[in-house]
Amino acid sequence: DVATDGPDQIHEDLAAQKNIWTMAFEDMATKGDFDFNDLVLTIVPDKKTANADIYICATGGTISSYLYYGEEQIGEIHSLLGSIEGGKNVIANTHSQKYQMKKIRTIDLDKNTKIEDVARKFKLIVGNDVVTLPGKGEVPKAILVPGFWAWPKESTRIDTAYPRFADWAYDGKNSNHAGWYKHPEEGKTVKF
Repeated sequence: DVATDGPDQIHEDLAAQKNIWTMAFEDMATKGDFDFNDLVLTIVPDKKTANADIYICATGGTISSYLYYGEEQIGEIHSLLGSIEGGKNVIANTHSQKYQMKKIRTIDLDKNTKIEDVARKFKLIVGNDVVTLPGKGEVPKAILVPGFWAWPKESTRIDTAYPRFADWAYDGKNSNHAGWYKHPEEGKTVKF
């Protein structure tokens, strides 16, 4: 399960697809490092099969954290990725790739399902905190980004890795801020 040389085959196959999304979680948005790599998922919808495959890409913390889809627990994120060493949860794939991405779930869709609706059903439970996509006016603790997104390296704030992020988070409806996720600072993100 551990990658040894560069990108794994799953990543290469996914990177070639056009309809792919990345969901990134920050488990301590108000007091943490704001790096949005505490859990990184890739969502791959397929209209032909009417489902979406979900892959786990990174675990940026060591606290036991549980991923849910709706009310169903998918599992503890380190166990899902395999990022456990010596019986302890480890930070994984937040500097470079060490662990292979893993498919963790397939979700049934109907033809009218929007990817945002799928993403809103995911939640990460870390202790007493529940991390989901933000509602209007809330500080983002999770984000949904089109494409196979390069997430910030460990302890690199998202607004340092992506200088346009803060403007987008403040006013996401302003078209001048669209595409912030396409403009990372060199050396500040994880690229498989």
